[in-house]
Amino acid sequence: MRTHHFFGAGPSQVPLPVIERIREHLLEYESSGRSILEIGHRNPLFLKMLEQAESGILDLLELSRDTHRALFFAGGARQQFQLIPINFLCAGAPAEYLMTDYWSEQAASAAEAFGAIRRITCDITREQPGSPFADSAGPVSYRHITSNGTVNGYQLILPVVSPGCPLIADMSSDLLTRRLPDIRPDVMYAGAQKNLGCAGLSVVIGHQDALGHAASRVPFHWNYAILCDRRVPDATPPVLSIAVAAEMIRWTREEGGVGEMERRSRLKAQGVYSVIDAHADVYRTTVAIQNRSRQNVVWHMRDAATEASFIEAAVREGLTGIRGHASAGGVRVSLYNGVSMAEADDIARFMDMYASHLR
Repeated sequence: MRTHHFFGAGPSQVPLPVIERIREHLLEYESSGRSILEIGHRNPLFLKMLEQAESGILDLLELSRDTHRALFFAGGARQQFQLIPINFLCAGAPAEYLMTDYWSEQAASAAEAFGAIRRITCDITREQPGSPFADSAGPVSYRHITSNGTVNGYQLILPVVSPGCPLIADMSSDLLTRRLPDIRPDVMYAGAQKNLGCAGLSVVIGHQDALGHAASRVPFHWNYAILCDRRVPDATPPVLSIAVAAEMIRWTREEGGVGEMERRSRLKAQGVYSVIDAHADVYRTTVAIQNRSRQNVVWHMRDAATEASFIEAAVREGLTGIRGHASAGGVRVSLYNGVSMAEADDIARFMDMYASHLR
């Protein structure tokens, strides 16, 4: 039993059924006589797990196993900030990065080490009339978006069009929380510690044709094209983190799939935002309503002392992990798939009660 609700932005709360299955795996994995900690990455048991994780996530995203791959990497999404330009950036064709959040800036800054990029500005306080990318004067290697901003609470909702080059999406915080037709990237990647398990793992998902652009000089263990052709990992993968991801994928499927996660996500976010809108003098958010994140609800209060008092009061009620990002401050409630409807209702009720007492 949990004694607290955890609304952390990452690592995030993991569903109890997943934790219980991992606990069993720690003692013995699949009647092997070994703990999951002792299973080697060339062991048939692990290769079966890896295949199930890949096929499972593709099935959840309604992507064909015949045409798409899901590649698992040790390390978080920051590693992919560098591997994306290594695999896709071509001489004479800059990449375009849509600037919506702290993490889009981090991704763009990392890519600059490998070639030319263009930053495309986006005003998060205004509704976006259409796709943010305009026609480019010359060739573009790829276009990059951060589909959900965990720091400022901004989420891309409208379809994003990228004619003539791949659209690549950092979906670290909303992968498996909504169906893909909203943005339909050619390649997407994510750190696992939001909706896919625990820290120490990232996944890159895309059509095999889109993943096959790396130059031959790119080392094989960073080369998406080579990795697409290999079913047995050459470099030692994070077996435990992949096991957790496999169980998260299984749990998501058993709970009704991505469509059900999207339904819950909408309802959880609506409950919290309704309190923010009812007490707009207490909870202040600047993101346009159309682009409010359903994963990370971010707001500020009238001063830092009030925010600190709110966070302390929440912790006393067993509501934890809500301090805003260090770069932005404020308060942040993350409503990832592992957070239940009841837990979201609890934080919303607390917010309503706190605001009423503050007046």
